[in-house]
Amino acid sequence: MVDVFISYPQRERALMLPIKQRLEALGLILFVDVDGRLDGEATFPEALDKGVRASKAVLGCWSPWALGRPWVQTECAIGKDENKLVAVERVVLSGADVPALFYLVDRKPLTDFDGTGPP
Repeated sequence: MVDVFISYPQRERALMLPIKQRLEALGLILFVDVDGRLDGEATFPEALDKGVRASKAVLGCWSPWALGRPWVQTECAIGKDENKLVAVERVVLSGADVPALFYLVDRKPLTDFDGTGPP
């Protein structure tokens, strides 16, 4: 079983990588699309659906751009519905940046996290 499914938009890969590296260093099993393709599933949507549902946690790497992306919204909505969504701000968010679906989700600030020191 996958420990953590990381939800983020490809455009913001640089914001996700320090978190990915830290989680891997902790020995966690991750499901993360880092190159736009996933092996073992017939289609990209099937792979993402299976990954997000099979994970113990969904880590939403949030920014204004990320929260506007349909894939990120869907992955995080599944995580929220299954009570396993953990949200982190990779860019400072205002209330207007957060869709109503996620407005009451607690999110942790990781705007300056570079992979070193405590998150």
